[in-house]
Amino acid sequence: CEFLRPIVQGLESVVRENNAGNLKVLNEKEIAKDGAEIEDIVRLNVQRSVREILQKSTAISALVESGQVGVVGVLYDVTTGVCHVMNETSHGIRERKSGNSHENCE
Repeated sequence: CEFLRPIVQGLESVVRENNAGNLKVLNEKEIAKDGAEIEDIVRLNVQRSVREILQKSTAISALVESGQVGVVGVLYDVTTGVCHVMNETSHGIRERKSGNSHENCE
């Protein structure tokens, strides 16, 4: 699908950077064992996405620089419906207090 290709390519890029080219397919046992690694890859992908938005859109970058808008990465947990704000990806907005790093996204 033409719309999924850029998403998959972006994830492949993050996995390659994280594993230095050591890609592998995980079975269920490995997923449970490697859950932390998968979470790291997901976080790196969000960071890459925020960085890419700011690099590719001069309009958004200008608005962020002027303080009119902010860009922040968010992780959505599909099992709980909770969003986790990634403060380390915040650009152009005040950093959220660590106690308010998640909200129900329903």
